[in-house]
Amino acid sequence: EAFFERLRALGKVPRAGADLHNFVKKVEGTLQRSGGEGAHAALLNFAELRCRQGVLVSWPFVVPRLGLSTAADLADAIWAASAVPKPPEEVVRQVEDAVVMLTPRLKQLPEADVSLRLYRCLYGLARLTAGARCEEFRKRAEKSLETLLLQRGPSPLGPSQMVKLYWSLGRLGSRRNELFDALEHRLRDRVGELGDRELEALYCILTDLGLLDQWKLIHDV
Repeated sequence: EAFFERLRALGKVPRAGADLHNFVKKVEGTLQRSGGEGAHAALLNFAELRCRQGVLVSWPFVVPRLGLSTAADLADAIWAASAVPKPPEEVVRQVEDAVVMLTPRLKQLPEADVSLRLYRCLYGLARLTAGARCEEFRKRAEKSLETLLLQRGPSPLGPSQMVKLYWSLGRLGSRRNELFDALEHRLRDRVGELGDRELEALYCILTDLGLLDQWKLIHDV
């Protein structure tokens, strides 16, 4: 983690081409020599850099440790691996396995950012699969998010995140009206912050899901 931070501070994190390839190979060699120590930090940093090659190199070192990970680390690993465009089928299965591991431990997620982690896991999972193996996770995450969204105070999620959450829930087979109502309540006053593409996507999502009870939000769109 400190290594990546120093590179960022110096502006020397390679972005593409041969420099990036060589950098990833160096990280892979370090992980091999250390027995995978630091793999979790490397995975998250490569995911933030949107570096597919780096994520795919780090992930195999993380997988054997998932069963011993904290709930927060599990959630972060799921998000990081799911950020890879068109991952191999083996990675998709392993992410699903991680989601199954996380399911009974959702209450262990830190309260400070539980909404963000649940959103990331749902959105990440939906990008990879329709989630047939992870239905119990979806149901538990729905209940938690519904409670969090109905709490007083600022919304725990931004407008763009809520649009992606609508899409994720639909793709994963959610039909929990109470959660969609909570999302509508939070998003209604922030529709103006969405861009044209997000507005179009939201309209399509709401109509595809048959959420006719949310006509006020659709009308605003």
